[in-house]
Amino acid sequence: MTDKSQDSSDPAVDPDTDEDKKLYVTLGQWLTADLSVKKTVTKKGKAFLRPQLESVCVVSVDYNDNETSDHCKELYMFLTQHARNRLELKLGSADSKYMLGLEKLLMTMTESEECLFIISSCHGSEEGDIILKVTLHSFTVEKPIWQMSSKEKYSLAFSHKERGTELFKEGNIEGAFVQYGVAIKYALCMCESSVCKKLEKTMIQEHATLMSICYLNLAACHSKMANYENVISSCSKALAVDADNVKGLYRRAQAYKAIGQIDKARLDLKQALKIEPQNKAVITLLHNCET
Repeated sequence: MTDKSQDSSDPAVDPDTDEDKKLYVTLGQWLTADLSVKKTVTKKGKAFLRPQLESVCVVSVDYNDNETSDHCKELYMFLTQHARNRLELKLGSADSKYMLGLEKLLMTMTESEECLFIISSCHGSEEGDIILKVTLHSFTVEKPIWQMSSKEKYSLAFSHKERGTELFKEGNIEGAFVQYGVAIKYALCMCESSVCKKLEKTMIQEHATLMSICYLNLAACHSKMANYENVISSCSKALAVDADNVKGLYRRAQAYKAIGQIDKARLDLKQALKIEPQNKAVITLLHNCET
């Protein structure tokens, strides 16, 4: 059981969700649910090292001025601010799916490499492809996750969780989703059996609390997008860490009710009332499920 004093200001991406699986990169092609991007190296880079999470990359991005496709408006909003100028981009700081895509693409590049990324038109549109020229001028070489101490991983996980909460409060649910996902990746690397045995008792509890908060915040993001099955999945992961988490039981019950699984919603709410008998929100929702 973990400390149930959750940060109430935290709302609640899981690296294992369907959304994350739709976005992946290889050296040949990057695919999302609705975009296909081919990478063509126009100038080979130096050595073999590639940037990774937390690397600060110095990048130039160029694109076709005549391209006005509405379906990639977010991408162009970003490029309008930064195109043709050298910008510093810290990998892991993405606050949109396009920034996340650019980060993943940069992770396939080496120093001084120049590439053309050809983004095919979305949804079978007759509009032309988008051609981006990206140059990775340099990047900082950061310690890989497997070389980090547990305290370093925790610190980074906590930092990304905090950034996710800031974005959530700003209404940037997509960005919050991405940042919670990064936080969970770091936290998951702490809970390997061989590592957990070496953690101090206080850090084990802090880690469990952080994991629970991240999954609950992730559930809140899914709820905003009406992805109720993912709300249930994320809450279940939080409850696997802390079975007596009332917020997790309540949010999962809301999702069960939304998809018509009233019996399961009642079970969660009754369990929540055993823990907090006077919780008005739980009482109200249970009453709604029984009428």
